[in-house]
Amino acid sequence: MESILQGGHNEFVKRLAVLLEDVLYIVISDTDKELIIANRKYASHIFEYIYIVLDEVKCSVAQLWWKQVLWKLVLWTRLLGIKGKSTYEDQQQIALSLFLWNQLTLARIEGKLPAWEGIRLVREHVT
Repeated sequence: MESILQGGHNEFVKRLAVLLEDVLYIVISDTDKELIIANRKYASHIFEYIYIVLDEVKCSVAQLWWKQVLWKLVLWTRLLGIKGKSTYEDQQQIALSLFLWNQLTLARIEGKLPAWEGIRLVREHVT
């Protein structure tokens, strides 16, 4: 896998190799936490590539395989209840939002981001 990622292959092959590596990590995950992290990384890469491919589709240079991947964006938007988004720019914004949400969640799960999503109670001394 490293030879593909380091070699002089085109970006399409490198993206496929990254996705394959993500799927392999999902398969070999031993604990629930490892499985969740592997799934999040896979989803983040999918959303990242969808964002990139939407630019390529606008310029009509996207490869057929990447055009077929775009259905995943449609699936996610339906699952999240987002309707009426049809332009490439809107779809790119949705992919970017899902990518960022996945990255934040992943950082929180891995312990790289402190908890911030709760209420903080502070006791002050009054003099």
